[in-house]
Amino acid sequence: MPSSRVVVERDVPFRELDDRTLRLDTYRPAETASNPAVVYVHGGAWRAGSKGQFSRYAVEFADRGYVGVDPNYRLAPDANVPEMVADVLAGVRWCHEHADSLGVDPDRIAIAGHSAGAHLAALAALAPGEFDPEDTTDSPSLATLAGFSGVYDLREDRYAPLVGNGPDAAERASPITWVDADAPPTFLAHAADDETVPIDETDALYEELLSAGVSIDRFRADGGGHVFLYDDMGWYEKATERFASFLNRHLWSGTHR
Repeated sequence: MPSSRVVVERDVPFRELDDRTLRLDTYRPAETASNPAVVYVHGGAWRAGSKGQFSRYAVEFADRGYVGVDPNYRLAPDANVPEMVADVLAGVRWCHEHADSLGVDPDRIAIAGHSAGAHLAALAALAPGEFDPEDTTDSPSLATLAGFSGVYDLREDRYAPLVGNGPDAAERASPITWVDADAPPTFLAHAADDETVPIDETDALYEELLSAGVSIDRFRADGGGHVFLYDDMGWYEKATERFASFLNRHLWSGTHR
C-alpha cells in the first residue's frame, strides 16, 4: 500500500495518437516543491507489460523525495523500437512540461527501466534527438540513466522485426552504439544468473561507458535471475539501496536523504 506521505494519480493522459491515448501514473511526495523525478519504463520483451511494474519502486522513492512518472508505450507488433522510444520521450517531455504542478526540478529528471524498458530508457537518455516525437532541436534532457537487466545491443537478426526500417536500423536501435562522453551518469544492475538476458549485455555497455569517461555505477546481483530487482529474498533491498545511493549522489548534490 502507498505510504500516507505519497500521492498517487493513475491513468493521466500524456500522448494522443490516431488510434489510442497513452496514459501514465504519477507518484509524488505529499510535500514537494522542486524535487528530482524518475521516469520508470516497464519491461516485457517489447511485446507485453504495462505501467505499474515499477510501482513498488515508485512508492519507495516517492517516500524518499523523488517524484515518479510511469508511462505506458506502444508495444510490438503495433510499434517498432523508434516508435516506442518516441512514446517514452513523450512521457519525459510531459514531465518537463508539468514540472511546476508536479513539484519537479526539470534539471533533475532521471530515467530507469527494466529489461526491454532498460533498452528504451537507454536510447531515450543516450540519443533523445534521434527519437524525439516533437522533431525539434530541443529534446527533453535526462540527468541520469538506470538500467536493470537490460538489452543494449540489437544488432542480431532475431531483433530485425523490432528495430524499424533502413540499412542502419539495428545499429540505430542499439544503445551501445550511442555511447559518448556526453552520456549522463549511469547506473547498471544485472543478476549473474539471469537466463533471460545474459549479464554480458550490461558488462559490454559498462565497458563502453567506462571507456568514454562517463560516471557509472554497476551493481551485480549474485542471484534473483532476470527479475532480481523485485526479489524478496534480499535483492530488492540491496538493489534499492544501491540505486538510492546513486540517485542521491547525482540528483541531490551530494546530500543524502
